[in-house]
Amino acid sequence: MDNCAFECKPIYIVGPTGSGKSALAMKLAEIFDAVIISADSMQIYKTLDIGTAKESVDNRRKIQHEMIDIVDVDREYSVAEYSIEARRCIKNALDNKKMPIVVGSFLVDILKMLMHILCAFFSKLLFQIAPYFSIFVGIS
Repeated sequence: MDNCAFECKPIYIVGPTGSGKSALAMKLAEIFDAVIISADSMQIYKTLDIGTAKESVDNRRKIQHEMIDIVDVDREYSVAEYSIEARRCIKNALDNKKMPIVVGSFLVDILKMLMHILCAFFSKLLFQIAPYFSIFVGIS
């Protein structure tokens, strides 16, 4: 059965660590003959097997996985580099009539980082404008 005879779009499975994302991705990949593309910020590193919850080698042989063990642990790897490589993996999957499934907590990590930056920005802004608010509060 050709599951991508029509124009497929990637499936994105994101969520916190330990929420069952990988198990769901494996089930979907078996059903739809899909390629799993890891979006985990630590699974890209070779030799970081403990604490990264990488899919087993046996499962990676059964179902094609991308973006796992691609970078030496002593090399920096930017979000921009990840984005370029992940988009290439998605395109290759689609070109081969396979459904791409992007799975990981990477989006959650990015959102947490953005929230931290926004909180720091607004906290600094609040301290700068606080004296003006205290004047208004004192009047009312």
